[in-house]
Amino acid sequence: MLLRILIFLFSLSVFGQQSKQVFVSLLTDMEVQIDMTDAVNNMYNFKFAAAESEFLKLKDKYPQHPMPYFLMGLSNFWKMQPNDEDPKYDNTFLAYMDSSIKYAEPMATSKEEKIQVESAFFLSAAYGFKGRIHAERGHWAKAISAGKNAMHYLQMSRNNGDLSPEFMFGDGLYNYYAEWIPKNYKLLAPVVALFPSGNMKMGIEQLSFCSNNAFFTRTEAQSYLMRIYSIEEEKPKSALPIAKYLHHTFPDNSYFERFYCRLLFSSGNFIETEKVALDMVAKIDSGFFGYEAVTGRYATYMLGYIYNFKKDFEKAKVCFKRTVFYGEKVGALQMGYYLHACSHLGKLFAKEGNVEEACFFYKKVKKNADSSDDETILNEAKEFLSKNDCKK
Repeated sequence: MLLRILIFLFSLSVFGQQSKQVFVSLLTDMEVQIDMTDAVNNMYNFKFAAAESEFLKLKDKYPQHPMPYFLMGLSNFWKMQPNDEDPKYDNTFLAYMDSSIKYAEPMATSKEEKIQVESAFFLSAAYGFKGRIHAERGHWAKAISAGKNAMHYLQMSRNNGDLSPEFMFGDGLYNYYAEWIPKNYKLLAPVVALFPSGNMKMGIEQLSFCSNNAFFTRTEAQSYLMRIYSIEEEKPKSALPIAKYLHHTFPDNSYFERFYCRLLFSSGNFIETEKVALDMVAKIDSGFFGYEAVTGRYATYMLGYIYNFKKDFEKAKVCFKRTVFYGEKVGALQMGYYLHACSHLGKLFAKEGNVEEACFFYKKVKKNADSSDDETILNEAKEFLSKNDCKK
């Protein structure tokens, strides 16, 4: 009897030791970074199967750490980027981010500051990505809730760039958008007002530091900088070298290639634009992941514009027709590329004396163009349709 009691007590002791959760820091672990280098690069180069295979191995090794779940979620996030209006990856993405949150929360109870900060990093990042997707889907209540959580945990990890350049990513995003959001999204201004004020200039500096020195967040920082310079700051010349680097480093990432092509096009560099756009079309025709109708809409319009500029009108018509096809496939009937492609086709067929075809495309302009945003091409279409025998 005494022996049984001793064995029972021993088993409880062992069970207690086994159930006690031991927290480890992976974010700054050089061995983990080395192991994950190829996987992270494969993810950003849209080789998702190879990347996720390694992420799942990391999960097997560290099943109670938020990192592998976050990386799996991030992988699904990048699957969305070629067509961010398609929700087919949403549930998988959200499930992995929820798992990352689940395993990050207990780490916040650690007595080690390094573990606490790592917990806050994953919590702020996971909630931040969730908030972004909810906002893109128009789920504003969920987006605001996730955003509040992200900003709460971001406060816990702020000013810890000395521990790792990874933490500078959160600092940079916070500083930039804490000042930018209230100016551009009045709905979120009261939420942002609950937190310390930001500094857009400092945020850009911190994201730049992160993009040069971090490992896990390097490419994310570069991607945000590219977007910030191109869209929020309206400084495409500053965005172009970042886009060029990202495209050359991850040549099969359609989001980066598309962004680079658009910046080349807007800068007037038609020689390079043509090369990149032709590469995108070839990848669409070859069935590369992420190279589909949305990417095709951009690439074929730019090619059509360039060929039209070169007076190679037959090639221009082929490309513009593909733009119209891709635009209708994704329902982008009121977007500039679609409407201007229709307008160009109307002009080209009108010059040839092909009134029937010109009417066909000008009708599309008239039907879908907005009188305020597309006034010039809309008036042109109306004028042609009124002067010619176009059947209604």
